[in-house]
Amino acid sequence: MRLAHGLIFSFLIAFLFAGFIACGGGGGGGDTSATYFADADDDSFGDVGSIQVLESAQAGWVLDSTDCDDSSDTVYPGAAELCNSIDDDCDGTSDDSCGEVDTFNRSEVTLYYNTYYADAFSTTRSWNGNTGSCVAGSISQAYRDEVLQVINLYRAMTGLPWDVTYDTVLDDSAQDLALMMESNNRMSHSWGLFGKCEASDGSWSCYTQDGCESALRSNLYYSSVQYSAGAFIEGFIEDIGNAATLGHRRWVLYPPLEVVGLGAADDYAALEVLNNWGTRPASPEWVTWPPAGYVPYPIVYDVWSFSAPSPASFNAATVSLTKGGANVPVIATVLPNNYGDRTLSWELQSAPLFSSGMSDMAYTVTVGGITGMSQSSYTYNVTVFDPDSP
Repeated sequence: MRLAHGLIFSFLIAFLFAGFIACGGGGGGGDTSATYFADADDDSFGDVGSIQVLESAQAGWVLDSTDCDDSSDTVYPGAAELCNSIDDDCDGTSDDSCGEVDTFNRSEVTLYYNTYYADAFSTTRSWNGNTGSCVAGSISQAYRDEVLQVINLYRAMTGLPWDVTYDTVLDDSAQDLALMMESNNRMSHSWGLFGKCEASDGSWSCYTQDGCESALRSNLYYSSVQYSAGAFIEGFIEDIGNAATLGHRRWVLYPPLEVVGLGAADDYAALEVLNNWGTRPASPEWVTWPPAGYVPYPIVYDVWSFSAPSPASFNAATVSLTKGGANVPVIATVLPNNYGDRTLSWELQSAPLFSSGMSDMAYTVTVGGITGMSQSSYTYNVTVFDPDSP
């Protein structure tokens, strides 16, 4: 009997031990645990400094460990590099490729638009000058920053470098001009005596030679309501009432432009753009507005344009615009020279229904009959979309 009891006892121990192994307690082939990393910003990239071993995936934890800032869902490997002194794409360097907007990437265009344009409609100028005592004053740095960001956004979307900066001397002369326009309630490129700036005819208050000379080099702006940085630059790109030359648009998008001067008062503002040029960038060969790729509908206007440097000629050029294979009627115009690059424009004869909630609208543009360029015809696609719609 003692032998029988011993066999039963030994069998029971073996059974319990086998059960322990089967349940995974002994570390056999059933172990499915893995190292997970916290993803606090929900961008699918984890923080290498926050680790947890889990049997299976859980919300807020991922297998990736390459996020360099787990508090921002716009910072992760491969993200668009914004011009913000932040290493957005986690490559170890900040701003190394900023401003290179891939207009064929809808989400990237949306990010740049929302960061640099949509948010540029709230900051006030906070002008501290005085027309009574002819003090030119200054405007807020936040407003100045937003103006420069909007300029560079428009240019970057055409393929130009994000490199336009301010020049303090030009800023001062543009601010003098803003004071002159505000004091005299007059927007004009001509202020001096007999067309010269060395002296005034005495009829203009707060006159300065610097302000007068700035008027010859500037895009001018007037609004009777508080105008934002976004509205200020958009006014030049849309160029309402100036379809005969599109001069304001062409100067802002002129490829050699490197520095500008900004002056603003309550109702008037000036942006110095002429003669502040550097070396023309190697690309793009031509500049269009709207550009090829995805373009948010609020910055697509009735007049479109195609610009290229001399010796380009559009005298025999034609424009074809189609949407879904159907022709969209336009009237093309060869614009006069001496406003930046040579330019062909076309106006849509029936205003498209661009609005919030719209579906994407894809257009195909063909500009033919060009001489003096590497090709006689260029075709590109523009997709107008709502940046607030997924």
